[in-house]
Amino acid sequence: YIVEFITPAGYSTLTTADVGNDDSDSDAGAGGLTGCYTLTSGQTNNTVDAGYYNPAAIGDRVWLDQDKDGIQDAGELGVAGVDVTIYNLGTDGVQGGGDDVALGTMTTDADGNYLFTGLAPGDYYVAFDLTTLPAGFVVSPQDAGSDDAVDSDGNTMTGVGAVTNLSAGEVDLTHDLGINVPVVPPAS
Repeated sequence: YIVEFITPAGYSTLTTADVGNDDSDSDAGAGGLTGCYTLTSGQTNNTVDAGYYNPAAIGDRVWLDQDKDGIQDAGELGVAGVDVTIYNLGTDGVQGGGDDVALGTMTTDADGNYLFTGLAPGDYYVAFDLTTLPAGFVVSPQDAGSDDAVDSDGNTMTGVGAVTNLSAGEVDLTHDLGINVPVVPPAS
């Protein structure tokens, strides 16, 4: 026998098949079809399952922090051309550990925006590539203020943000980076 699972209303994506214990993992692959099962007379197989979820997304913006306070203010413009990489936290649970997986890199658009979509629920973090900042710019203070939606989240030295757990269907638009040109005191 082959079992076909039809995607239920309100869900969009099958989980990865055959990951883990057969009693609790998803068995449906492409098209919602399982592998072939042979049953003997009177046999019951209650291990044929399918998991579904709605993909999550993470992103937001790199902006020119004109007042250098680490908080996005009205009128502060986005910065295009900054590379951002998304990482899936590895099984060791340590950010930057040996088994973190880079899932993709994108470049901020003309308004400084970026968005990684189609993510399975799990732990992720973004890293802003500081070598792609405009010449002479530095990162604004990290985690200034009390509103995560408008603060700068990248580490000032590495550009790496904090780990966040995305649930199914979540769209987290709080991972920002403020940049500015430091004031250089006059020579004397």
